[in-house]
Amino acid sequence: MQLTSKMQSRKTMRGTATATAAVALMVSGLAMSTMVSPAWAADSASRSVGVTMDDAAITASVKTRLVADGDTKARQINVETSKGVVQLNGFVDSAGAKSEAARIAAGTDGVTRVQNNLQVRTPDSSASEAADNAGLTAKVDAALARDPRTSALSIDVESRSGEVQLSGYVKSAQEKNAASDVARKVDGVRKVTNDIDLR
Repeated sequence: MQLTSKMQSRKTMRGTATATAAVALMVSGLAMSTMVSPAWAADSASRSVGVTMDDAAITASVKTRLVADGDTKARQINVETSKGVVQLNGFVDSAGAKSEAARIAAGTDGVTRVQNNLQVRTPDSSASEAADNAGLTAKVDAALARDPRTSALSIDVESRSGEVQLSGYVKSAQEKNAASDVARKVDGVRKVTNDIDLR
């Protein structure tokens, strides 16, 4: 009887030890899962920040090369970059300047594609005309900032003789269309060219 009792006791202890070990493994697994998830999230966030930093560096590099080139007037050209795709926006004085700007952008490290939205127009004939263009750009910028549909968007505006060009990147077609709607309603705007792209 005593021998049987001792054997049963040992079996009970072994069973308890096995169950305890199993519970410990389950808890350890849950802990590891909790520890790994933030690491994945951090890695994803890091990749996103890296892409943004790369795009900013590409934009700066393209602008620097445009300034250094004698055939392009960098002040006339706005540069935007998203995931390596470069937008060239604004009004330039000649087809040669437009082509040269595209060539420079395409030859910049990190650029995967160039979208050349540059419009060829006659240069401002006077200081007053330049001031009118700047004034119209400011009015459109202000209208976009006031409208709740576009106030949070980053949209570039260029103007030349009543023609307004919108460029940059937004997340939806609705946002793009809203920008055109706002710009058309600004006094002095006779034409809107919407070169905004979707991210």
